[in-house]
This record gives sequence, structure tokens and C-alpha cells, in this order.
Amino acid sequence: MDQLIEDLTVVLIHLTASGNESWRGYDTDVLRKLKKENLIGLSNSWQTVYIGENFKNKAIEIINKYQLVPEGKE
Repeated sequence: MDQLIEDLTVVLIHLTASGNESWRGYDTDVLRKLKKENLIGLSNSWQTVYIGENFKNKAIEIINKYQLVPEGKE
């Protein structure tokens, strides 16, 4: 179940991102794990999640894994 939560969080961050930033209203344990894996950066106040190409690639990989087809994004 933890992997599913992490995967869905990655997809949600990807879908709600504005450019390379997203709001950080997600599970802090998942955010810490993604930061430790160097997939995201966090602002000092933890209000903003910064994402890069590795994160975007991971999100697309997860979208394909679960055969999700978001409208207008991918």
C-alpha cells in the first residue's frame, strides 16, 4: 500500500505542477522519501515542491505502469 500511495502522490504532483513547481500539500513521509531519492527539492518553508526532469520521467513511468491517461497532460 505504501508504494501505491507514493506512486499516486508522484502522479498528483506531476498533474498539479505549474512549470517546475507544485504546492506541497502531500504526505510528508512521501515527500521526504522523494527528496532523499533526489527526485524533488523543497523550499525552506516546505510550501513548494520543486521538480525536475528525473521526477517528470518517473511520473510518466508510473502513469504508464498503471495505464493512466490524464487529459491534456503527460
